[in-house]
Amino acid sequence: MQARIDRVAGTVNTWVVGDDDDVIVIDPGESAGAVMNVVGEREVLAVICTHGHARHVAAAFEVARRDEAPVALHVADLVAERLVRYARLVGGENVLAGTDCGLGMRVGHASICWAKLEALSEGARRATKILWG
Repeated sequence: MQARIDRVAGTVNTWVVGDDDDVIVIDPGESAGAVMNVVGEREVLAVICTHGHARHVAAAFEVARRDEAPVALHVADLVAERLVRYARLVGGENVLAGTDCGLGMRVGHASICWAKLEALSEGARRATKILWG
């Protein structure tokens, strides 16, 4: 078994890393078809998104679907993506990010609450940078 690293042509730094049987897709880009052409019959074990820019992750779930692979994305990028998408629908001046993310007593440990607040804060910072520079 020999390791392979394939770059998906015409994409934004999309890589397929694995061997003749299994692969991990890194930053799948916008075209699931282009990625799956490189993957071929190999099993997709995971899709890893290094950051949440739409051009890098738009096809993530479609690429993962065939083999029911997990998709890894930093929670701050997920928060930012949701805020940006909503702001583009209703106007950025109409969006106020809050902390309603399940910080109730069921969380169980203060470190989890702090990690969630940190991710929300970072996600809001990233969304602000995308929307207003």
